[in-house]
Amino acid sequence: MHVRPGRERDLPGIVVIYNHYVRRSPASFEVLAVGVEDRRDWFEAHAQGGRHQLWVAADDRGRILGWATTSPFRPRAAYATTVESSVYCRTDSLHRGLGTALYSALFHAIRDEDIERIVAAVTLPNPASIGLHRSFGFRPVGVFTRVGRKLGRYWDVAWFERPRVLPSVRNASTEGVRTPAASRSGPPGRHRDIDDDAAPDAERETERELLDDRLPDSFLREEPEPTRARGRGRREAPARPSTLGRRTVRIGTG
Repeated sequence: MHVRPGRERDLPGIVVIYNHYVRRSPASFEVLAVGVEDRRDWFEAHAQGGRHQLWVAADDRGRILGWATTSPFRPRAAYATTVESSVYCRTDSLHRGLGTALYSALFHAIRDEDIERIVAAVTLPNPASIGLHRSFGFRPVGVFTRVGRKLGRYWDVAWFERPRVLPSVRNASTEGVRTPAASRSGPPGRHRDIDDDAAPDAERETERELLDDRLPDSFLREEPEPTRARGRGRREAPARPSTLGRRTVRIGTG
């Protein structure tokens, strides 16, 4: 297996992999298959180096086994220093370390770019993808519930973030730093689409547990119903939003 920057001749293989997820998986929220010509502009936007890059894993015959990108997070100018990472692998090449190899190469390639944050979205359930992102230092920051409708149902999406360079990285040749907590991934799921190198005991870990240890309680519990005050039949105001330490959680429109 060879991991290298993507080339224009890789587009047919990239499109084949992507269209599997478009047609059969909630990992991508696109619902219409794409063609090679549809991805030309996308390729050009990721082929010039800089913040937005495309890396591929290919076998000895040149067949594309997987690919990973950093892409713009949002179009407004102030978001330019934030990129969104994605990784997709052939279903017949899963559990071979492709996701780890692709992210290692990609994050090493952008290590000197003007990037402050890398974010990633994971459609739930997908414990393998959560395990992969946690192993690269991503931390969960929240879950949007029922934000996508595909394959006849609504899906929740978890968001993760990390700095461009992890504080604990000692060897600049790799960004994939694993810790006992970060290297665990959950049991094989219905949508185990992203490859990871889970430890043997990882199947005892649930997706909920992977999220719970980093998400504040306000993300994981439902808002309390107003309660009736004693005496005069008035309702008490709902509890105020929780805080993280001394930081109030604020929600804006971006």
